[in-house]
Amino acid sequence: MCGIAGVLSHTPIVEIGALGTALGRALAHRGPDDQDTHESSDGRALLVHQRLSIIDCSPAARQPMRTADGRHWIVYNGEVYNHRALRQSLETDGVPFLTGSDTEVLLQLLVHRGPAALDTVRGMFALAWWDEARGALLLARDRFGIKPLYVAARAGTIAYASEIRPLLDAGLVPKNVDAAGIAAYLRWGSIPGPLTWIAGVESLTPGTWRQWTSDGATRCGQFADVRDLWTGAPSGDRPEEFRACVTAALDDSVKAHLVADVPVGVFLSSGVDSALLAAIASRHAPAIRTYTVSVADSQLDEAADARAVAAALGTTHETLRIDAPDVGRDWPHLFAHLDQPTGDGVNTYYVARAVRQSGVKAVLSGIGGDEMFGGYPSFRRLPRLLRLGPHARSLAPLAAAAATFAMGEALGPRLGHLRDHLGSSGEMYRALRGVVMPAEFSGIAGAR
Repeated sequence: MCGIAGVLSHTPIVEIGALGTALGRALAHRGPDDQDTHESSDGRALLVHQRLSIIDCSPAARQPMRTADGRHWIVYNGEVYNHRALRQSLETDGVPFLTGSDTEVLLQLLVHRGPAALDTVRGMFALAWWDEARGALLLARDRFGIKPLYVAARAGTIAYASEIRPLLDAGLVPKNVDAAGIAAYLRWGSIPGPLTWIAGVESLTPGTWRQWTSDGATRCGQFADVRDLWTGAPSGDRPEEFRACVTAALDDSVKAHLVADVPVGVFLSSGVDSALLAAIASRHAPAIRTYTVSVADSQLDEAADARAVAAALGTTHETLRIDAPDVGRDWPHLFAHLDQPTGDGVNTYYVARAVRQSGVKAVLSGIGGDEMFGGYPSFRRLPRLLRLGPHARSLAPLAAAAATFAMGEALGPRLGHLRDHLGSSGEMYRALRGVVMPAEFSGIAGAR
């Protein structure tokens, strides 16, 4: 991953060089290969980039990148998987290229076809495009929101970054916690955009762009809506067609994600999601490397099953074993890398560190697979409860009492919420998958 950051001000930025240094330092862990900044001629705009080289690793592809005339500049985090096809299309229109990078493709696409053309980009990205002549800054984020982009708009200043921490460390926003963001986290274990845990900082909505110009005007647009991807998709009542469609889509997606000028690996657990990705990747890239975290003395340790999968696929496999003393020693450093509250950051931290130490820069992950394909037990329990219908309501008090007796009082609020909302799929899902139930909030947050 790379890291981007920057500022746009109505007036020249005071100590702009020092600000660029501070932002770059806070993002250094995201891009160990290179770092650079650009200051606009009028001193009002600053672009910062930390580079992790994946496509065209030569110095010619470093960022911030500009057009030949020096008018347009871009900083970008991500990867465009169809950059060769987009490049060919632009070259057909007479657009010249100086590098083999996907960064230059994105820049020329914006310059010649505008932000609506981001709909043609297949990949993941967060970008900032600066038009020197117009004094206009445009921010955009990919349709799925894979790459993060945080924005802080204050009087006379727009600041943005790949993480919230650089905005705080550079003094661009005050360290005030957003109660709504924390409440959302307590409910679901994550913070949904545009909320964040810091007041005054928002997460740019996926599939959208936002532009600020020198006259103080703000323009917004949407170039993609992820819901459109379901239009015309095969329905579940045609299983053979549906299975064929999903199989082809997975194969095509994994193959596209292997486009890189550096080796690519796979995070491998014993789950169906990561095992499937590893199986597809190994067909397109023999001897691909796979990585697993082994948790000492845990019933959830997946190392043995992961090794069996790796052996069957013929991958080059590495297992990283961690135990309680390891976590205790690494706790301060681990927390320093958690940009927002998360319930699933520790294992990712360790497996990512192992991958980095092995020299691999890019990895595929099955994160989201269980949600997409209903892999968690709760996704099977909910339909069963809904099918029980009126019988569930009569049995609920007895079941709740028995479960509370067997598993402790902590289960009470969850079962109570389930009992009180039988028949409501959304609220029943909250009882099964939520973290803190609404009835518990007054005890945590107080009366307000």
